[in-house]
This record gives sequence, structure tokens and C-alpha cells, in this order.
Amino acid sequence: MQVLVQKVGDVARIQHTQQIDHDKRQQEFVQAIAQQTQHNTKEVNQMLKSEHAEIHQRQEKQKKEKNSQEKKGKHENEANNDNKSLNNHDSGHLLDITI
Repeated sequence: MQVLVQKVGDVARIQHTQQIDHDKRQQEFVQAIAQQTQHNTKEVNQMLKSEHAEIHQRQEKQKKEKNSQEKKGKHENEANNDNKSLNNHDSGHLLDITI
């Protein structure tokens, strides 16, 4: 009976040691995962910031191009209107001579 009690105690001690090792490994995995998650989160946030800045720059560039095209269009329309008014008022006064 004493031998059996000793063996049960030895088994309990071994199981307890194994459980402690298992818990320790599990805790290490949790810490490693937490560190990796934190690292990945920082990388993603940095990429999002740079992408946001790039998108903002593109939008600003498009706005500037649109504004400059609108201004060019207005100037061309004004020039065309001036030419039309000159052509209408001066019809018959100008001669084209080609040699």
C-alpha cells in the first residue's frame, strides 16, 4: 500500500510539473502573439497614414488640374468670342492675299 501511495505521489508530482511547463509554454505563445499583433498593427497604421497622404496629394493634384483646365477653357472661350466679334464687325474690311 505504501508503494502505491508513493507511486501516486510521484505521478501527481510529474503531472504537476508537466502542467506547469505546459502553462509556461502557453504563456510564451500568448506573449509572442501579442508582440506580433502589436508590430503588425503599427505597420498597418503606418501604411494607412502614408496611403492617406498619397490619396490626399492625388486629390489636390486633380483639383489643381481641373481648375487650370477650367481657367484655360474660360480664356479660350473669351478669345474665341473676341475673334468672333472681330470677324462679325470687320467682315469685308480684311483681305487675305496669298502669293
